[in-house]
Amino acid sequence: MSSLAAFLVSCSRYSTAQTKVFASRLSPPAATIASVDTKVAPRDEHLRTSDFFLVAEHPTMTFRSSSISGDPETGEFALEGELTLRGVTKPVTLTGEFGGVVVDGYGNTKAGVSASTVINRHDFGVSWNAALEAGGMTLGDDVAISIELQLVLEK
Repeated sequence: MSSLAAFLVSCSRYSTAQTKVFASRLSPPAATIASVDTKVAPRDEHLRTSDFFLVAEHPTMTFRSSSISGDPETGEFALEGELTLRGVTKPVTLTGEFGGVVVDGYGNTKAGVSASTVINRHDFGVSWNAALEAGGMTLGDDVAISIELQLVLEK
């Protein structure tokens, strides 16, 4: 594969998330927050409000990588970068695994990547919460972010 190979990244949970990957550089991937789909419409609408994502002012969430390290034998990696959510940018480390490259039955070259991290929602200005009748709170402070990417080589 050429070092200038262009890949198209598709994310299923944010239906409009697309970016181009050129060699090891991302042009940073952006998830259109309004496309969040939890399969519960009233919850999705609440997530778009100022209690959570504040979509009217901050329509996208982006990640800009700064470095990557890993083990080529296992495919495991650590991707350092900056996550921007609600207009707040913080450093994060995504840890993950490169699943490899294959050619599918239609002749398309594809690669698979899984990655995850945990952020504190308060760091990004998401402080809404509600007490539960039985005690405790509706939300915890930690938010797990899981990414499953399928990269397709553009022809």
